[in-house]
Amino acid sequence: WKLRLVTGSGPSAGQLQKYWAVDDKTIIMSFDESKGNMLEFYYDSVNPEVKKTIPKNVFQELRGRYGNVYFLREEGAEAAVVA
Repeated sequence: WKLRLVTGSGPSAGQLQKYWAVDDKTIIMSFDESKGNMLEFYYDSVNPEVKKTIPKNVFQELRGRYGNVYFLREEGAEAAVVA
């Protein structure tokens, strides 16, 4: 599996998919401190095969636990991305 990380606002998921030549085992994660929830995972629109393997609630749990303002304030941005 590959996890590609983009920080800040930038290209769309489709543009990143083309740039990184995303395969069946690639997940794109975005970290943007300007949003309410800093973490976003692009897996179903970029690669439908990931959705079949990893349930949606896994990504929802990661976003809810590590992407919220409280976690960022207490632990820092690096911890949110690495966790």
